[in-house]
Amino acid sequence: PYLGDIAGFAVSGILMRTMIKKGAGPLLMLRMMGNVVLDTVIGIIPVVGDLFDFGYKSNRRNVDLLKKYYADGKAKPNAKTSATILGILFLLMFAALIWVIWKLAALFITWLWTAVFPH
Repeated sequence: PYLGDIAGFAVSGILMRTMIKKGAGPLLMLRMMGNVVLDTVIGIIPVVGDLFDFGYKSNRRNVDLLKKYYADGKAKPNAKTSATILGILFLLMFAALIWVIWKLAALFITWLWTAVFPH
């Protein structure tokens, strides 16, 4: 269990890294990240995740997005722009995740403390 989800996530990461180097725009990258996160998060739920994975293929969706993106003929942004924007968003999401973990840990410690040493 979970090995397929981890492998799919790794392949998605490689695909996204390649697309950043090729100049994929930040909005496209966010849509692609959303596909990967949705597939990974729901994919790890036993049974439900397997059913979801059967119909929802994030990498296939991302390749289709890329085909449409490059087929439109419009100028594409510099790879540094996409990487910078996505890096900033990643840092903000990482900070938010740390904050949530900190708050949950504080709640758990408070609950545990009051359960072990009731007033």
